[in-house]
Amino acid sequence: MTGEALASLDMSIFALESPTILSIKEKLQEKLGISSFRQKLLLDHEVVGNDATWSSLGCPTAMLMVLVEYVNGVEEQLLSAATEGNVGELQRLLETPQQPDCQDAAGETAVYKASLNGDVAMLEMLRRAGADVNKKAVNGSPLTVAALHGHQEAVHHLLASQADARLASNGKAALHVAAALGHLEILQVLLDASAEMNATNSNRATVLHLAAEGGHCRLLEYLLDHGAEKDAVNRVGATALHIAAAFARAEAAEILVSSGVSLMARNTNNATALHLAAEVGDVEVIRALLRPRRRSAEAPTVQAVSEVLDVPNRVGATALHCAAQAGHLNVVECLLEAGIDRDATNRNDATALHLAVGRQRLKVVKCLLSARASVHIRNDGGSIPLLLAVKTGNPEVVQVLLEAASDVESRNLAKETAMSRALDLGLQETEIRRLLEAAIAARPPESEGGPPP
Repeated sequence: MTGEALASLDMSIFALESPTILSIKEKLQEKLGISSFRQKLLLDHEVVGNDATWSSLGCPTAMLMVLVEYVNGVEEQLLSAATEGNVGELQRLLETPQQPDCQDAAGETAVYKASLNGDVAMLEMLRRAGADVNKKAVNGSPLTVAALHGHQEAVHHLLASQADARLASNGKAALHVAAALGHLEILQVLLDASAEMNATNSNRATVLHLAAEGGHCRLLEYLLDHGAEKDAVNRVGATALHIAAAFARAEAAEILVSSGVSLMARNTNNATALHLAAEVGDVEVIRALLRPRRRSAEAPTVQAVSEVLDVPNRVGATALHCAAQAGHLNVVECLLEAGIDRDATNRNDATALHLAVGRQRLKVVKCLLSARASVHIRNDGGSIPLLLAVKTGNPEVVQVLLEAASDVESRNLAKETAMSRALDLGLQETEIRRLLEAAIAARPPESEGGPPP
């Protein structure tokens, strides 16, 4: 006790005519930054209890404050009380007083544990104890964990207690967590508390990416309406539209397209959202991408469908190549109906038909042939699709190609024909050999013309 005047209070600031000693301590905590649990107020050398009122003490003009040092040895009990949600035990320990920011092996404080449980009463007690609301644990900050579990009241309380809405932990802020889980109300509270709308996580993803990944459409619309960067790219160059396509979020894709995002944006593999949707095989996403429309009159006009249909990715593949190779028949049909180039070639000079044949996607092969895909185009090895079909050993694929007038005598760069390849593969006594022999027998003499070798 030094006798130093630490603070003075204007008693008119209190809403009640006669504040309690606890209320006075809390005002002193605001002014001095000293936990109310460490303060002992004395009048006439007697400690005054928290429940006493100023008027009951005779409205004294001065009181003595004693600051009590923290005790040691009850850290485990304090953390256990926080874990169990035992407010009474927590209060008893804080009154000893105990330093409130002790941590367990995972770095979790009592504030973290209370935030995890959404225990606002406990958070209020810890605020009075001067606990650090921004102290991180291994698994994140108190604000992040409260957002993770959807504890909206706890988020409110932490922010009112000066929690940093922009604080990142493990590469993500509370805003990213709220967006990923679709907690719209919590996201709104965080943005109101100055969280940054376009802040990125460790993968350089924004909240728009995360909302698209989760298919959280109300949240997605809110972000777009409040200035989220529509075409921001993550670490692999993907926009939110790429993410919606990759995770088969058709409604999210439609919302993004209608807002005017770029259909032509490409990731680090030079792929558009259409490529990713074709690979995944979600025809509803494909349709959302191919029938762009506006959400409002203010949204810019989106690109014409024809501009994005035939865009090649890093290996020269269009969306049709991707869908055909994966065997997504309904996507192939949708793309063909939209007017995609059925005979476009990739960097290996292969068409979608080559890829479908190589993967034995019989239904896709039939669909492409019905759309008049060419059976005569050669890949970089000089092979037409028929030679690839023989190599697969699938007689049904061979048959439909022969029925589409594939040239049975066509030779690749190694001078192989379909028959020579069949024999090399040991297919002498098979349906494939019989099909090829029949096609050769039915072939008109060379003098009568026919497809070039």
